[in-house]
Amino acid sequence: MNAPLLFDPSTLAMLLELEDGNDPSEVQSIVEQFREDAAGIFSKLATAIATNDLVATAAQAHSLKGGTSQLGMLQLAEIAGQIEVNARNQHPEPLVSLLDSAQASYRVSMTALDAFLAAPRG
Repeated sequence: MNAPLLFDPSTLAMLLELEDGNDPSEVQSIVEQFREDAAGIFSKLATAIATNDLVATAAQAHSLKGGTSQLGMLQLAEIAGQIEVNARNQHPEPLVSLLDSAQASYRVSMTALDAFLAAPRG
């Protein structure tokens, strides 16, 4: 199985087309809201994993998966999905490692996303 793409710019390109095409301000607002939400989700996810609360882990991972999918952060959405499935199936062993991978993917994905939004539009 191939690893999912880190970031799919076509997802954001479609959002930009829905807005004004050349004005990324609305999409940037969505991204900033996600950035704020993600900080809380990651915090709650870390706490849930640390306390072995698999129900909360699955719920937070599901939220992360949804938000990242909407922004084209495919690798992170895949990792969040793995966290959710492991939590739902009562398999806590890989969760700490998956959380580390999710946090690393988040940082790189946000950098790619920010660069995409900062690029000139024609």
